[in-house]
Amino acid sequence: MKAQMEQELTGILMFSDSYNNQEYPASHVFDNAPDTYATSCPPFRTWIGLDLGKKYIITKIAYCPDGECTKPSRAQNKL
Repeated sequence: MKAQMEQELTGILMFSDSYNNQEYPASHVFDNAPDTYATSCPPFRTWIGLDLGKKYIITKIAYCPDGECTKPSRAQNKL
């Protein structure tokens, strides 16, 4: 099997209809700027993702929590 190089995946931004935070927009999740972020509060069950356009095998993700995200219940991430 040939080793593949790591690459940053890009795609079309998607998010739940209930996400409407103008101050911290969903686009902040994928902007590679650690000083920006998106936020949502319960009970809205919002989500943010990317439509990659085709199938990929994802072997690694990078995640940078904000300074307030110290409790596991605050950060819920699913692949």
